Amino acid sequence: MPGNNPTLETAILTDNLPALSHLLTFLSPPAPSPVHALTLSARLSRPVAFSHLLTHNPDLILSLNTESFLLSALTGGSVPIWRIILAHEPTAKNRRFSHYGTVVERCVVEGKKELLEYLLGEGARVEGTGRPILLRPEVCGADEEIKEVLVRYWARKDFANEEEA
Repeated sequence: MPGNNPTLETAILTDNLPALSHLLTFLSPPAPSPVHALTLSARLSRPVAFSHLLTHNPDLILSLNTESFLLSALTGGSVPIWRIILAHEPTAKNRRFSHYGTVVERCVVEGKKELLEYLLGEGARVEGTGRPILLRPEVCGADEEIKEVLVRYWARKDFANEEEA
């Protein structure tokens, strides 16, 4: 019965791991690529499916630091997804994209407050963005919550520098 066959999106959204595994086999024409499934699970903020895909397809770890994948993960804005990404690929937090700035810049532009806080807590660099406007949160053009995150970040940074001196 055609209505009973889950799509890739449905399997990911419902954490239906058996269906997800089945959809990625040659028995299920046309089989979507595991990279597509991983990207989709990141964009949809589904950490259970995301973790399952990485566990059962270890070669996908190589995809974690690609521009298209990280942009999808940023769109989802899921801290649990980013915890998994950084566990496998710690340098991803400072990734620079060809036309989109850095991971931190994308969080600011897209208003991903929780993700920005998490990434800054994990040591993501604001200074290396090439966007000096982020050095002055009061004029960066972001919404108020994002500005507050940046102000707290710079206050901690200034305090740490004073203690070192």
